[in-house]
Amino acid sequence: MSLIEGFVVVVILGGLLGAVIGLLLERQADKYIRNRFREKKAISPESAVTFRQLELEGWVIARFHRLVKSGKIKPTSDGKYYIDFMEME
Repeated sequence: MSLIEGFVVVVILGGLLGAVIGLLLERQADKYIRNRFREKKAISPESAVTFRQLELEGWVIARFHRLVKSGKIKPTSDGKYYIDFMEME
């Protein structure tokens, strides 16, 4: 194997490893977010909570916004959020 071929293999394996790590972090963020909604009992429009009440930190905030965009976290008309656990699983 030439030096260039070896470099290409390393780059490909590094990319695959990065993708796997990304998926694992996404799953961890989803689990953390689900637990926050569960703890706050925010499972319907009537029991929805504000973003601040969820007390999310750091790396999961971006994931929260993606889950809102994808419809897995439901916003209410008064700026609160709840989660339908059947859709989130």
